[in-house]
Amino acid sequence: MLSSKVILVTGACGLLGQQIVREIVGQNGSVIATDIDTDKTTI
Repeated sequence: MLSSKVILVTGACGLLGQQIVREIVGQNGSVIATDIDTDKTTI
């Protein structure tokens, strides 16, 4: 469904942002995940 989409998620390290990223990836979408809190960011 999202295989041809690239989606920018801001606030991606918060609880809601993480769930949104997981859902997009689960539907084969590509994600650009950003957050101002660099202590929580991991790859």
